[in-house]
Amino acid sequence: MRRISRAFRGFSLVELLVVISIIALLSAMAITAFNSVASSARIQSTGDGVADMLIQARQLALTRNVSVEVRLTRDENGNGRVFQIYGFKGTNVSSIGRRLRLPDGVAICSNLSPLLNDGSNPTNGSNISTIRFQPNGEPLLSSELASAPNQVFLTIGMARDASAAVAPKNYIAITINPYTGQVQTYRP
Repeated sequence: MRRISRAFRGFSLVELLVVISIIALLSAMAITAFNSVASSARIQSTGDGVADMLIQARQLALTRNVSVEVRLTRDENGNGRVFQIYGFKGTNVSSIGRRLRLPDGVAICSNLSPLLNDGSNPTNGSNISTIRFQPNGEPLLSSELASAPNQVFLTIGMARDASAAVAPKNYIAITINPYTGQVQTYRP
């Protein structure tokens, strides 16, 4: 009878279990890291979209010499939030351009967005906040916000962090200069 040499024998069950455990642990860490990167990308693209919409509204106000506002409302189903630009010509108000809906899982951090809590632009309905640009490109702000230029911003983050009183780990802040109306983004 022939003996099988040690070099040709397979792996033991313990060795296989150790390797499978290491692979499972590495996979779990990779999935966590991927989810973090994916949420960062969603926040960044949403913040860029909102900033672009505010820049477009300011440019329309300057070029058309009319008041233009960006409204933040709930969508038709009551889910999420939708940004839309509206232009004013006399007493007529019309929507301009496309609507921007926040993706699932991304939200406005209401406690960290004094710009949306500004009472200077009341509109009909409690689910609407507005940011209005005057014909000269300046934002129309309450006296409270106009006197505190470091408070003219809104914060976008993950929906799970939207009601926090402190800045979440991952967010983007969009600021509007109260004197010129220029829009900038800040990402920690």
